[in-house]
Amino acid sequence: MWGNNSQAPGLLASSEDLHTLTSGSLALSGLHPEEILREETRIRSGSDGEWNEYFTEILTGDTFPTQSWVQGLKASLERADARLTTWRGPEGVNVEVRHHPAGLEKEIIVERILVRTRPSPETIPSGELSDRPRAALVIDDLGQNPVHLRRLVALGIPLTVSILPGLPYSRRTAQQAADLDIEILLHLPMEPVDFPEQHPGPGALFREMDEEEVRKQLEEDLESVPGARGVNNHMGSRLTADLRTMEILMGELKTRKLFFLDSRTSPRSLAFDTAYRFDIPAASRDIFLDAHDDEDFIRGQVLKLLERARSKGRAIGIGHPHGNTFSVLEQMIGELKDSGIEWVPVSELLVRNHEPEGQSISSLRGEEGER
Repeated sequence: MWGNNSQAPGLLASSEDLHTLTSGSLALSGLHPEEILREETRIRSGSDGEWNEYFTEILTGDTFPTQSWVQGLKASLERADARLTTWRGPEGVNVEVRHHPAGLEKEIIVERILVRTRPSPETIPSGELSDRPRAALVIDDLGQNPVHLRRLVALGIPLTVSILPGLPYSRRTAQQAADLDIEILLHLPMEPVDFPEQHPGPGALFREMDEEEVRKQLEEDLESVPGARGVNNHMGSRLTADLRTMEILMGELKTRKLFFLDSRTSPRSLAFDTAYRFDIPAASRDIFLDAHDDEDFIRGQVLKLLERARSKGRAIGIGHPHGNTFSVLEQMIGELKDSGIEWVPVSELLVRNHEPEGQSISSLRGEEGER
């Protein structure tokens, strides 16, 4: 069975020492504790005694120096009379630490490590290809003022609105957007790293919730925003890094046939990766338009969105119903329409899990800080 062990020294002590060496090498290479998805220990036994076999699964971005970590660990293990084997499998890089204690006929496996890398939406084929670069504009935080939707409609380009639950105009805004055939997301409030100083608002999900509480809260929130085709996170820098809650949430979204847009309020977000593993149509934000409520900054971010769409073939920008954001979009609408970029609802830029051979992978990084 899996669990802790308190056997006599010998093989057990050797396996523990090697595990300490391996864990230390990961920490020294910059692995953050939140990037460790799973750690398990199994008691193994043979004619010469018992030892611990460890399993560790980590999920990293491409900034983790996998190759140099492997080389450094290999040298350290050789000095400890152990050896390391590696191979790349469908889920990532597999590492095994093997030990051949003096007097034993065979090696023993002391540790298995799976190094997984977060997939990036831009590296995963999304089905139909377009001759023109495509971009999606998502406006979050609707539901507080009915004027916001009218100003967005006046822009005259396809876009997606993300509506907070439980606000005075949440239901009305969703119904009006549906009547205008505008794509709707539930802007699902989630726990941020600085909670309770920053509160995500009514209808929020928190790490302390169990599966039933998450399900009930999601159901209430969706009832508050009728017609939502998908979900994206409001705040959530803490919750989107919590694997247990993300797996519960994605299971519910899969059952309800809803897609997920990761707002990427944290560089450690597991939301897109979890949706991808659950085979839920998903996407990830590229540019925040208005992390600073300043017209010059917002204008520069809009230009970055256009630039990214041209260079990558697709881009997703998220903005908010701020006065400066509306002003910049209204001033630039002619440029947006004449940019050669096809503006589409975010649902047209979703990807699904089909693990193409030779897929390159890169990390999902936050740009403008955590919320």
